[in-house]
Amino acid sequence: MYVVALTHLEPIPVNARDHRLAARCIKVDHTNCMFGKSRNLALRQRAYWRTFGREFVRFRPIALLEDIDAAERSVLARLSAWRVRGSTGRPNEWLAGISASEVKQIAVRVLAQSGIEFRAFDVADWPGPEATGHDTPRPPGT
Repeated sequence: MYVVALTHLEPIPVNARDHRLAARCIKVDHTNCMFGKSRNLALRQRAYWRTFGREFVRFRPIALLEDIDAAERSVLARLSAWRVRGSTGRPNEWLAGISASEVKQIAVRVLAQSGIEFRAFDVADWPGPEATGHDTPRPPGT
């Protein structure tokens, strides 16, 4: 699980690379962050780099766990008040009115209360895929 924040001052479409969708999708900037899941955090980070530009992306792993689908549902339910709604009215994982650090705190709290087994992830544990040489981050000591 991860949270990503952007540093763009001007809103950019979340599907900026797909010009057919870019005009219809939500736009995000430095006031937004996104909570998500991925089995391969390094690949996911690179996808954000491609869409938004590496220099504008602040990607931070939150937790490593096996049951990511149930964990994501639990955390997104708690974040429902901040979820951005698209043109169809459907909420997505992008958030407004909450900081990335607050999202991380909520996510860790929800995971701990849910009983889902996880390992909390400190940003110092993984400076990025190039620095570690690993495609998937590993907690210290593994």
